[in-house]
This record gives sequence, structure tokens and C-alpha cells, in this order.
Amino acid sequence: MTRRSDRFRPSRAGVVNVWDYVDEEFAFADGRLVLRGHNGSGKTKALEVLFPFVLDGYTDARRLDPFSGQNRTMKSNLLYRGDESAHGYVWMEFARAADGDGAGTETVTLVIGMRAHRHRDGVNPSFFVTDQRLGVDFGLLSTDGRPLTERQLKAALGEDAHHATAADYRRAVDARLFGLGERYVQLLDLLLALRRPLLAKDLDPEKVSHTLTGGLSPWTTPSWTRPPGTSPTSPPSSAASPAPPPPTRPPGPSPVSTPTT
Repeated sequence: MTRRSDRFRPSRAGVVNVWDYVDEEFAFADGRLVLRGHNGSGKTKALEVLFPFVLDGYTDARRLDPFSGQNRTMKSNLLYRGDESAHGYVWMEFARAADGDGAGTETVTLVIGMRAHRHRDGVNPSFFVTDQRLGVDFGLLSTDGRPLTERQLKAALGEDAHHATAADYRRAVDARLFGLGERYVQLLDLLLALRRPLLAKDLDPEKVSHTLTGGLSPWTTPSWTRPPGTSPTSPPSSAASPAPPPPTRPPGPSPVSTPTT
């Protein structure tokens, strides 16, 4: 029997009608993705619209831009081709081995839809978390190649998959994939810090240490090393431990040094 892993890993991701991507899919290998291409081919743009946007739904330009600028807005990504209005999607699929003999796979798909109009500020997002698989159980394009509207996708996935706000969406993503609670936001901040293309430039070790500490889970003491009646995250006792007894010397004559000649 194959041992089940409880850890979800990204397996696929995609961009539909955003920037110069019409319907692009990226395949992960064991939870990892490598993007290669010449300058201007869209490597940074894919990073910009997927990580960590698909995990939190924030459309703030400073979170979208890996260089922390304010010029790369999601509205400009949607209206990149000069259209008056546009509708696009970003999505990501997570997978893990199912129960039993490992023959099946459990999947969760995150989808964020966005609508933009040239004469309106910002974008109107819609959020979905579903166990259905894109390309297998549902699609994001209609038969004429246009992105589905929010109402059409809601009808395809069901009301339970839809989340009205980014805050509700983040809670649903955390509950379904990670279970970190309040620390989920800290994890997203850690992703933002680590995805910077020039991470090593002007590196501040103290700031990096603080960022890593904030994004990592607290240390859990194994049960076999914890004192009875304490919890996994209980702080160490402030009471001083008794000093160990002094070493004892085996009986017999005291050792003497032998002079050398």
C-alpha cells in the first residue's frame, strides 16, 4: 500500500486572456515549475499574475509587481491588447495522492476571474474554489473562444464554489489547502519576499530572518520529549532545573602523574 501524503502540491496553473496570454497552461513537476525564455517572453508576467495573486486575490499593484512597483496593474494586464473591456482568468490546481492504494488523486482548483473596462477604475474580481478539474470537468472558454462570464462559471461550478470577496476566498483557500489560520497571511508575505528577482541585492540578514520567522510555522515539541500535562507549543518552564550531581571517582588510590626522564 502506498503511503498517502497529506501535502497538497501545485500540479497545473494557467492564464486566460490576460496580457499576451490567450489560454496558457503551465505543468508542474513534483510541485516545482521552471520558466525559461528570452527577455520579454512573459516569465515575469506569469509570476506576476499567478504568485501569490492566485492564493490571496489582492489586486494591489505593489503585490503584483515582483519589483514592488505601482505601474503594473491588473487592469493594464487585461486591457493589454487595447480593448475597451476585457474578461480574463488565472487559475491553479493542487493535487495529492488519494486514500487507499494511491491509484487516485485528490485535486483542488483555484480560479480568479477579472473584468476590466477602460473608463472604470480597477477590476471586478470573482473567486472560486472547487474540487473539479479544469479541462476535465469544466472549462473557462465558451464554444466561440470567449472567456466565460462570472454567471456562467458560477452555474458550471455551483454556488458553493463561489466566494464574494477576497477575504472569504483566502479563508476558503487556507481551509482547503493549508490550515494555517492567522499565519496564512504571513505565508503570503513570505512568498512576496522570496519571489523578488533581485532578492540578494542589498540583502539585510536581519530583515530576511524576520520574514522567514513570520512565515514559518511555530516549532512543535514531539510528544515523547514534552513534560506531562504540557501542550506541543507550551513555553519552556522558567523553573531552574536541578544541577546534575558531581562526577564520582571510582574507589582506589588517587591517580598520580609519572615523571618523565
